[in-house]
Amino acid sequence: MSFIQPLSVHFLWHPANKDELFDSIQYCANLINRDSDKPYSRTIKIPTFFNTSTTPSAPNEIPDLSEQTIIFVFISKYIVVDAEWCSFIQGLFETDRFRIVPIAVDKTAFNIPLEIKTLNFIRVFEFDKSFYKENLLLSISHELYRLGLNEGFDALEFGSESSVKLFLSHAKDNGVGVGIANQLKDFIDHTSLNKFFDTTDIIPGYQFNDEIKGHIAESTLIAIHSDTYSNRYWCQKEIQYTKELLRPMIAVDSVELYEDRKFPLSSNIPSIRVPSTLDQNDLFKIITFALLETIRFFYSKKLLYCYKDNKWFPSESVILSRPPEISDLCKFETIITNNEGISNIFIYPEPPIYKEELAPFEHLGIKSFTPLNVSVSNLSGLTVGVSISDPDEISLLEIGQGPSHLKHLSQDIGRHILAQKSVIIYGGDLRKNGFTEFLISEAQALKTRTNSEDIFIKNYLAWPIYLLNKEEIIDWKAEYNNTLEMIQVPCEAEVVNSVPNINNFLTPDNTDNWFIWSKCLTKMRNELISNCDVRICAGGKHSGYKGKMPGVLEEILISITQSKPIFILGGFGGVCQSISELLMSNQIPFQLKEMWQKENNAGYVDLLSKIVNEDPEYYPTYGSLLENITLDKLNNGLDKTENMTLFRTPFIDEALHFILLGISRLNLEAKILKEK
Repeated sequence: MSFIQPLSVHFLWHPANKDELFDSIQYCANLINRDSDKPYSRTIKIPTFFNTSTTPSAPNEIPDLSEQTIIFVFISKYIVVDAEWCSFIQGLFETDRFRIVPIAVDKTAFNIPLEIKTLNFIRVFEFDKSFYKENLLLSISHELYRLGLNEGFDALEFGSESSVKLFLSHAKDNGVGVGIANQLKDFIDHTSLNKFFDTTDIIPGYQFNDEIKGHIAESTLIAIHSDTYSNRYWCQKEIQYTKELLRPMIAVDSVELYEDRKFPLSSNIPSIRVPSTLDQNDLFKIITFALLETIRFFYSKKLLYCYKDNKWFPSESVILSRPPEISDLCKFETIITNNEGISNIFIYPEPPIYKEELAPFEHLGIKSFTPLNVSVSNLSGLTVGVSISDPDEISLLEIGQGPSHLKHLSQDIGRHILAQKSVIIYGGDLRKNGFTEFLISEAQALKTRTNSEDIFIKNYLAWPIYLLNKEEIIDWKAEYNNTLEMIQVPCEAEVVNSVPNINNFLTPDNTDNWFIWSKCLTKMRNELISNCDVRICAGGKHSGYKGKMPGVLEEILISITQSKPIFILGGFGGVCQSISELLMSNQIPFQLKEMWQKENNAGYVDLLSKIVNEDPEYYPTYGSLLENITLDKLNNGLDKTENMTLFRTPFIDEALHFILLGISRLNLEAKILKEK
């Protein structure tokens, strides 16, 4: 069955509005997808894309890759008067699986000469500037919930039925909990937010059981934790009903002094700390994260059922919208009784939790997995080479992406490879908050969990790069000596005599030095790749490199020469996108032709002339790429259809699914051959 992502989100704006809009759009995207600077958070992860251009022209076509694509169109005077942009937006409006949400950047937006003006606009020009981002996020999130996730009403209609219902659970003792509930309810009821939210607060004296369950069954519960909250019977019942009825929930922590114990069922949910008296920032924070958790909860469920339909895991598995907890055992019995098959598997959303938390379930014979680790066999000891680098910003923009997409991809690949106790090998990247820092945190956690002295990260640095900041590298080595192996590949022997001093950094600012750099980078890549079992490649610059050709391209060619299995992810732009196009069309894309390289890399003609004179066999082989890079030479355990999907998909989970699937098959084949 062909996988179709259930939901994706696109933000579309005119480049003339970039300075005004981009920070707010990025803020919203970070929260409905995830923030790459907070890689350990359990976030929504709805695929999110940016569609604009670097010129006044309309952007590239938005691909129809999801069951439902919600496009937030920021309409300003620049679009209203531009026939090309209007034609582009009309085409989106007429695409069946696209849902368009118009956003009025200014008052002229309503003059757009299109059918789209019949829709309800989000009027951002009316927002309070002090809470512009917060209001934009709430408006966008509500539309996302209304159009993509709430099945309880006609998505074409506004009104109370489209509101997110919030159940305010608090200890009714006239204390802090009551005060916060009243502030929240008043804030929502007396502002424009009442069109997004409908609040419920059960008044003492009602018949609780039926009344409370009826409201909770259609609500997101906000549990306001004051000092007395967890001791109150009806507060506990409200939490219990929320878990039983499979509803989203957040905790608002307003404990002032002491809480003798946290009610167990109120764990495993997002928690927000606030003071007893709330200001507007606190109120926005509570309702925003209640809405985001509502979206995360139902999107996770929708996504996991989509994976189930595509046979990513056994059909009888029990799907959860949160990581498993002991209270799920009751649901487990109910669910398996109603199914034809008997399951002992919980499937919960990415990312995986630590094994220690799952130990009680394993003791009871129940296995718990995320969709990406359910079918992975033992990959312990496998060495995985990772080559992920940012293409230029313009080429990323052409596919609706930014640097954060590749950062998310590298983080997820690193997390899942290390979780299998495999070793990651890569070159360079000692940037602050870069790939290395993230991997170190993951590897340190792995070493602690496994009580292992093994090194799970190997970072290769070519000469003379490791001479640029000697002290910084010494600091890295000293601090992470037990976690990270830093491998410095010395100067290429045949060019030593051309180097004034091999102990000093050499700047690649002329043809001779560029030639030396390219030789040393090639040596480092050959050594790095020879120590890999498999390679994963994504992104890569077409120009602006310091080797003899684009770095990712050279690494793929070396991997093929060394018969290493390779996974090429083309949906994240750059060189890998071009190589994917080559493999799908059997034609060389223009960016991978020698003429284009000469025209787009200053000084490259001189470098190639020097190579011809100094070492003709070292000359880059652009003309024979069709013969050198073929589908059968990828040798990655995937069939043609699976590889074609990997070449196209911009969805991280789908790419990871096929990578892990292919690696598992390779690992299995190796074991079978060894046993023979």
